[in-house]
Amino acid sequence: MLYPLKFVAYIIQAFSSSALTGGMQSAENANFAIQRLTDLPSNQLATIICSPHMDTLFQCWPTKHIKNLITIVNKISENGNSSISSQLAGVLVNRGLYNQIDHLIKINKPIPPIFLAGSSRFPLTESSFLSTLEFMNTHNPEHISEFLDHCKRNAGMK
Repeated sequence: MLYPLKFVAYIIQAFSSSALTGGMQSAENANFAIQRLTDLPSNQLATIICSPHMDTLFQCWPTKHIKNLITIVNKISENGNSSISSQLAGVLVNRGLYNQIDHLIKINKPIPPIFLAGSSRFPLTESSFLSTLEFMNTHNPEHISEFLDHCKRNAGMK
């Protein structure tokens, strides 16, 4: 029996522990879990990825596996769920991975500022904020004030 949420948990756990220990077993577990997730039908992927743990998954996903994540998100987006593409695009911008955005299908352009401003669970770090502000200056300067408002709210500032 397939337990997709367990694969998501394995991925998060493996990515977290491999970042701390560099463990080979964690990398193997992550690769196995990623492959199993990628093989799921898009409707099952949408059910498990589009949930409260999505932010955690996107934030902890290692750069070397971003193409796998984009493949999964694109598979979900084929059924019309473009907001997940925008959410991943926001995280990619926050992480300074602007060059990966073009691989996403069905993305709203420009990326809505709400997707670039982090969340109350994951307010932007200083480096994420600066990376995103640089992106906003270049690609969407007319929405910088909206972006800043969302950032302040997510950081709990008034």
